[in-house]
Amino acid sequence: MKTSKEKNFISVVVYVYNSEKTIEYFLKTISSHISEHFDKYEIICVNDASTDDTVKKIEKISKNEIDMPVSILNLSYHQGLEKAMVAGVNLSIGDFVFEFDSCIVDYETDMVYQIYQKSLEGNDIVAAVPDSKQSFFSTIFYKLINSVSKSKIYQTESFRILSRRAINRINSFTNNIFYRKVIYYNCGLKTSSIKYKSQFNAKKEKRLSFKYKQDLAVDTLLSFTNIGYKLAFYFSITMIGFSIMMILYSLFIYFLKDNVIEGWTTQMIFYSLSFGALFVLLTIIIRYISLILRQQITKENIIYESINKVNKN
Repeated sequence: MKTSKEKNFISVVVYVYNSEKTIEYFLKTISSHISEHFDKYEIICVNDASTDDTVKKIEKISKNEIDMPVSILNLSYHQGLEKAMVAGVNLSIGDFVFEFDSCIVDYETDMVYQIYQKSLEGNDIVAAVPDSKQSFFSTIFYKLINSVSKSKIYQTESFRILSRRAINRINSFTNNIFYRKVIYYNCGLKTSSIKYKSQFNAKKEKRLSFKYKQDLAVDTLLSFTNIGYKLAFYFSITMIGFSIMMILYSLFIYFLKDNVIEGWTTQMIFYSLSFGALFVLLTIIIRYISLILRQQITKENIIYESINKVNKN
């Protein structure tokens, strides 16, 4: 029996969408573990417009089977994981906030407290990472974004903990959070992760459609990386090279062939120069748009990790 408990206030934010088959086990398991280790806590269930009996189950369990404050944040319509979790975190009041992206418990419950202890070592964001194989889509996405991003720790995560300092930094860092993980790992604060052996017999639930993942991946790559500009730049270089080849070919035909149609060489040179200039102009426009987009998303131009005050002896 644990005699002394942590004094920090803990908020648990969990995403629920048609989770009637998994929410009961999740709430009982997590509430038991949290109450064992912490004095003050809350659970916030973000209901993303479920169409089954998820909400009824939460209400029944909260009233009759667990002794823990539970709030249900009902979204007006289905808005997806990212927006739902941002709403839940904004509602939370804890010194530390656990984010559970689903009700699936494929880890030992002690992992929750391990994540918290890791955050006390100076890590403002700590994630629990399963050792199970990632899907093909996730593997390609993370490899691509890691290759063009400043941070190199993007991976599939089951849940994570955020310090209040991290939440405050993130809110001051950006105007719009449409993919939390990228913001979290680029806000300048210390991050860490703990790997665990996934329990494959855990119940599975389909939370995110392929189209949702696809749209999120495209929006993330365009908003938080230079991949759009880089593609436009390299394509422009290719087209300029092609234009130069056409100009040289036109001159070759003009000087070495006798039966060249009058005005053909001038016309081809003009078209080639215009073609190359068009792609240069498009590259500049794309670069300009990407700068505007980043300024709209990110409030701060300087990202810092911490401020240390040194007293003079």
